[in-house]
Amino acid sequence: KIYSFFLNCLIPKNNNSIFVSCLENNPVDKYDIINCGSSNMLMFFNYYCLKPHKNKILIYMEYFDEKRLPEYLEYARKALENNVEIRFYKANREKLSFKSFFKRLRIDYYRFSSVVWCNESGGTYFEGKLKKQKIVCFNYFISCKNDYVNDKPKRWEFLDYLVTTSLLSSQIIAASTGVLLGNCNVTGFPRNDTLINTSKKESLIRWIRKSAGFAPEKIIVYAPTYRDYEIKEKNKIRPLFGYDTNKLAGFLRKEKAIIIYKLHPYQEVSVIKSSNCFIKYETSYDYSLYDLLAITDCLICDYSSVFYDFLLLNRPIIFNLYDREQYEESRGLSYEPYESFCPGIIVDNENDLLNELKDVLEYPEKNEKLRNSICEVMHRNIDFLSTKRVYQSLISYIGDNYA
Repeated sequence: KIYSFFLNCLIPKNNNSIFVSCLENNPVDKYDIINCGSSNMLMFFNYYCLKPHKNKILIYMEYFDEKRLPEYLEYARKALENNVEIRFYKANREKLSFKSFFKRLRIDYYRFSSVVWCNESGGTYFEGKLKKQKIVCFNYFISCKNDYVNDKPKRWEFLDYLVTTSLLSSQIIAASTGVLLGNCNVTGFPRNDTLINTSKKESLIRWIRKSAGFAPEKIIVYAPTYRDYEIKEKNKIRPLFGYDTNKLAGFLRKEKAIIIYKLHPYQEVSVIKSSNCFIKYETSYDYSLYDLLAITDCLICDYSSVFYDFLLLNRPIIFNLYDREQYEESRGLSYEPYESFCPGIIVDNENDLLNELKDVLEYPEKNEKLRNSICEVMHRNIDFLSTKRVYQSLISYIGDNYA
C-alpha cells in the first residue's frame, strides 16, 4: 500500500482518462467489449465508446484473449471517431514475481494516471488511491445468498460509486460488503437491457438447433449457482439436479422442449451425460448468457441472483433447492424465510419438478402476480433503459468533461 501510494503521487494524472479492470471469469464466459451482453460494465462501455464525446476521452481497457486483439483494435478505431481513445492492455493476474514486476508496473502506471477506476467486482485495485480518484463498481449481483465475508468485513469500503437495482438491494449489499449506502446508485443493471434488445438471437438459434438436432418449441434454462461446500468434494459426481431425472428426458421429447444448463464458471463437479434434451451451454463470442435468457421460456434456478434479472421478463421460474439445508449451513442466504422471496414453486425431487414444468409450460401466467410483486421490490426501474440511466448518473457524478 505504501509503494502504491507514493507511486501514485509521482505519476501525472489525465483528468479525462478511465482505467477498466474486468472480472476474472470473463475469459471463461467469453465476455468482452464486443460480446458484452451479460456484463454491466462492458455493456456500459460499449454504449459509452460508441457515443460521440465533446472532449477527448482516454480509456485503458483490460483484455484476456490475444486472438481477439485485431477485433479490439478495429473496435478502437470506431471509438476514436467518437473522440474516445481505447488503449488495450493484456491482463496480468500472475503472482508478483521478478518476471511479472515490470508488467505490473506498466498496469500500475495506467491505473495511477487515471482519475476514474472501474471494475465489476467491488474492492479491487484500491491500493494507493488518492482523494481525487474515484472507484466506480458496476456490480454483478443482486443479494440472494450470504455475501458477508468474515475475514474481509469491509472489502468494498473504498468504492465511491456502486450500481444497484433497488433500495433493498442497496441496503443488503451495503451491510454485507461495507460499501457506504450513500454510494449506492439505484440505476438498474445495464446487462438487463439485453433481455429485450438482444442482437444475438439468430446465432443462438443456430447453435441450439445444431446441438439439439431439431428446432425446439420450448427452451428451458437451468442456471445453478456455485456451491462452496463442493470444493471439498471434487471427486464426487452427482446428478445435475441433485437427484435422478430419468423421466425428464421423455417429458421434454414429448413437449419438443430442451433444457440448456449453464454451470457457474467455478463449479468443479461433473454432473450429467449429454443428450438431445440436456444441452450444456457452450460459451462463445457469438452470444452470452443474457442473450440466451432473452429467448428462454422458463428458468430453473436455486440460490443464484440471476432469477432477479429474469423477473423483468415476467416468465416462469422454478426453484430447485435439493440441498437447501446443506447450503444454508455452508453459505447462508440473504432472506429468511427464503421462500418469501422465491417468485415460483420450490422443488427438490423429480416428480415435483416434472409437475411444475408441465404447469408453467402450459400456463406461463402461473405465479405472475407473485413475480410482479417481488420484481417491484428488487427493481426500481422496469423499462430496460438502465445503460442510458447509468451513463447520465455517472457523468453527473464524475464530471461533464467525461461526457
